[in-house]
Amino acid sequence: RMGHLCKTRVPKDVAEMFESVKDDPHKVKQAGIHLGLQMSKKLLDSGIQGLHFYTLNLEDVVEGILKGLDMVESKDSENASEDN
Repeated sequence: RMGHLCKTRVPKDVAEMFESVKDDPHKVKQAGIHLGLQMSKKLLDSGIQGLHFYTLNLEDVVEGILKGLDMVESKDSENASEDN
């Protein structure tokens, strides 16, 4: 939807990935995390020193990407460390 609203081109493989899960909000978020994680790893591996995310009210997707990059702890880990 966002690509259509912004009148931008979306790579065919990305469009197909989201088209296949468009009716399941959880799967759409998981696909976004997967794609964001792939792109972020490529950027970091190429020497980029920082990332900036626009959450568009989907901060849980960005949190999933950051967890995948080992940049934040999971809530379970945070709670465990608070108990000690």
